[in-house]
Amino acid sequence: MCAASIMIAISASCVRELSYTYNTFQLVFFRSAVGLLLLSPWMVRTANRGTLSTVRLPLYLLRTLLSYTGMVCVFYGLANMPIGEVYALLFLVPIITIVMAVLLLQEKAGTEAWVACAIAFIGALVILRPGIIAITLAAGAVLVTAITYAGTNICIKSLSRTDTPAQITFYGQLLALPLAFVPALYFWKTPMFSDLSLIFALGTLQLLAGLFHAYSV
Repeated sequence: MCAASIMIAISASCVRELSYTYNTFQLVFFRSAVGLLLLSPWMVRTANRGTLSTVRLPLYLLRTLLSYTGMVCVFYGLANMPIGEVYALLFLVPIITIVMAVLLLQEKAGTEAWVACAIAFIGALVILRPGIIAITLAAGAVLVTAITYAGTNICIKSLSRTDTPAQITFYGQLLALPLAFVPALYFWKTPMFSDLSLIFALGTLQLLAGLFHAYSV
């Protein structure tokens, strides 16, 4: 989980830099396309062994929809507000995840977890200052990300009971690609050669972060 967090933080810098040139939807497509390309060799070997299939496609579809929505929103937030504030607001993800886990997965949460949730919630209020300043569209987008990422965590936890982390990562990349392609096509701008390294870094870091996250959950 620590490695996943570090890679997500580094990839945020890639998003911020690329957002000056490319639309948010195109960045999400880049992320999925590079990730799927890197997974292709494993996909071919696994498919040949007959161990790639799953019986939980509906849950994968839900997870993909939630993850894609959250990714578009957080990429928009990273492009339009300070990175520190974006990740400070994402501290709401554990709060919502804990609540969902208790309600949907019947998991137990100790006193320490609820205290941490309360502190994170107070921190989010300090950042947003509702009633004192208007909540910006970028901040609202990050709040949507917090909810959808929490839902994604619940899906991954449920999927991990039957499928491997590699399967969870693969299907996440595969299903996200066509979902990301249509809006990206509308805003398409041909990548410049000088940006290819950042685009590849974004996709690689996000792929590894997703894989490590699946293992940790």
